[in-house]
Amino acid sequence: MAAKAGRIDGVALGVKVGTYWPGNAAEGLPAHASTVLLLDGATGIPIAIVGASHLTALRTAAADAVAVDALARPDATALALVGAGHQAFHDAVAIARVRTPTSVAVWGRRPDQVVAMVVRLLDAGLPARPADLEEAVSGADIVCTVTSSHEPLIRVEWVQPGTHISAMGADAAGKQELEVGLIRAARCVVDVAAQAVTIGELQHAAAAGVLDVASLVSLGDVLAGREQGRRSADEITVFDSSGTAVQDLAVCELARRALERR
Repeated sequence: MAAKAGRIDGVALGVKVGTYWPGNAAEGLPAHASTVLLLDGATGIPIAIVGASHLTALRTAAADAVAVDALARPDATALALVGAGHQAFHDAVAIARVRTPTSVAVWGRRPDQVVAMVVRLLDAGLPARPADLEEAVSGADIVCTVTSSHEPLIRVEWVQPGTHISAMGADAAGKQELEVGLIRAARCVVDVAAQAVTIGELQHAAAAGVLDVASLVSLGDVLAGREQGRRSADEITVFDSSGTAVQDLAVCELARRALERR
């Protein structure tokens, strides 16, 4: 279980509790469950308790799409999904809003899950196909990792110059999807630096002493024009997202207001 608290001045404050239930898959339920307590931004009075599992998936995918738009090459069209679970679908659909994939290679540990994901993506109008891991990564210029792996899956030699990687899976101590050498070779952009080096993908590179933590760039600074994102067409970029409470509060407040208008 993990809890994140945040505040949007004058709008809302609150806390999100996230849990992971691996046995839920056998019951046809999502493995991740999230609940958000929203408080009024002016008074602190509770205004909503939100079952936020679906909203968390949407805000995660939205953050990925924003990062892809800011960091991937403008001509990037080959997408690889590393992971075929619930989150992968939403990320692929969101990425397709900012780039136009000509291929979506899908890899996962469970062949049945990969087939189901390919069918779902095809139904959504995306040109998906199953692929083995090395083939998927080496043929992509956008890679989205959405697994719960505790060991590196992607090797640095598979990644082509100019590739953008959105590392979305690592959100707890011990999780890892990318080799440390890949972090060393890439331009790393984060949502929250303190989280990235403790529970995010960058935790292992930071612990190994191969990452200059002080040089990390936040996606917010890239979007605001205070920092440069991609610096050349051949640069490998990595977006390390472990999620922020502000994103959760924002999407839940939007949903609450939408319900009020019904």
